[in-house]
Amino acid sequence: MKSNKNIKNNNNNNNKLNQIITQNGYSCLAPCSKPNQLFYHPITYDAYQVPYSACPVYDKNHTNSKNIILLDKCSIDENITYQNYNIFDDSFQISHTTNEFLIEIYNIKNIIDLINFINNNFNELPVHTQKRLLNYFLDVYILHDDLPIEIISEKILDVFFKIYKINLNINKIINKIKLTRNKIKKINNNFIYNNNDFFNYLFNKYSK
Repeated sequence: MKSNKNIKNNNNNNNKLNQIITQNGYSCLAPCSKPNQLFYHPITYDAYQVPYSACPVYDKNHTNSKNIILLDKCSIDENITYQNYNIFDDSFQISHTTNEFLIEIYNIKNIIDLINFINNNFNELPVHTQKRLLNYFLDVYILHDDLPIEIISEKILDVFFKIYKINLNINKIINKIKLTRNKIKKINNNFIYNNNDFFNYLFNKYSK
């Protein structure tokens, strides 16, 4: 997913996707699959293969707010075009910007929402989803003075170990976030923060 400062070019594809509504009124997060076609959920990475056309969604259950709806039948018409997509391809995006992604999918609109989400929901997510979100949190909120850098760093430390089995010093992570923030500010915010680089930076620097 591109930076909050970079609107991606394929708006037409996104507009078509955003118009796809399931039989129960949920918005599809990806193209509708053909019956019996294997596909993955872009948030949870769960695999699905069902005997009807379906798409991944992410919404609260209307009857039980603790349950999340992740899959629903597509409302198929004669004009629908099935598209293959791969969530493991960096080019696959479901929102124009990282900020839109956090708002649309996780209802994170500000620092308070971010802190509440980390405290109440973050640990329940798959580790690779946690990694993706941590990158997005930095992408959107790194310049905010209220960003809870220590809390973010603790989560990065934990996720980094779970994925790479490497122990880091949390101070190294905190310092890297602060240095990145200062670098952006020094060039008048005209800096594109590549949200794919942070974990790669840590791995390349401290895994040897």
